[in-house]
Amino acid sequence: MPKLFQFLHKWLGFLMAPLMVMWFLSGFVMMYHSFPRVERASVLKTLDDLSPSDTLPHPAEALALYRRATSPDATIVSVGMEKRKGEILFFCPGAMEIYSFALRTGNPTPTHLLP
Repeated sequence: MPKLFQFLHKWLGFLMAPLMVMWFLSGFVMMYHSFPRVERASVLKTLDDLSPSDTLPHPAEALALYRRATSPDATIVSVGMEKRKGEILFFCPGAMEIYSFALRTGNPTPTHLLP
């Protein structure tokens, strides 16, 4: 039985060593090479245009959506609005995360859709 373990240990180590070396070296690459940036102009190309026929809620309604998700005394630093895939998104950065909502329904939207 010890011979079997010795055999398996030797060959599994031989097969897994290149994987571990690649993992080690890729860590150096990820430490010192920055993640590719997306230019704002290319992000704007993917957005739909807001048209006059789009009905937008009153600012007080948008503020109520934000305060319902955060806290009643939360302050807003900045606000953004964009249209993606036909849905108008309202978003505002908070202290810890970005809160975003679909304006027609008031439902939260995934923040990975935001720039």
